[in-house]
Amino acid sequence: MNVKSCIAKFILKLFGWKAIGEKPNYKKYLVLSEPHTSNWDFIFGVLAMYAYGAKYRFIIKSEVMFFPLNLLMKALGAIPIDRSKKSGQSNIDIICEAIDKTEEGAIAISPKGTRKKTTRLKSGFYYISKRLNIPVCYGYLDYKNKIIGLGETRFMEGTLEEEMKYIFDFYKDKTPKHIENNIF
Repeated sequence: MNVKSCIAKFILKLFGWKAIGEKPNYKKYLVLSEPHTSNWDFIFGVLAMYAYGAKYRFIIKSEVMFFPLNLLMKALGAIPIDRSKKSGQSNIDIICEAIDKTEEGAIAISPKGTRKKTTRLKSGFYYISKRLNIPVCYGYLDYKNKIIGLGETRFMEGTLEEEMKYIFDFYKDKTPKHIENNIF
């Protein structure tokens, strides 16, 4: 266990949280970060990735990449996504390109795509996983039990509808910080 991992575990413990589960044994993988209803999810998620000793990056909207916040975000592993599509590339293309450039590690992504209330998950993670043939790990925060976890890791082998049903079943008992914004 390295120093960053020990410090992250200590900070989580100070807040009353514990990290459970094991980092997947794959060179590259996606981590679904759900439920996502608060800015605290990001802070606890970063601490958890350090606690697991995982090399990771995360998807973030480019609007938050302004000085000086952009320096911190880049240092933490941000992959900014310009949602305006000015670049001519799709978000999936941009993320796949970033993963291709990464030698190893996790790419954290929130399929909900927002902290606010929404009625559906975005499907980009499914297409990224299929295109790059990398597995998806179900990462979660459970505020009721103060647990950050890495659940099952699996390849997206079913249809999009089958995989979405599986995801909803997995996350249905995880309690977000803001229950009114929960999709599961």
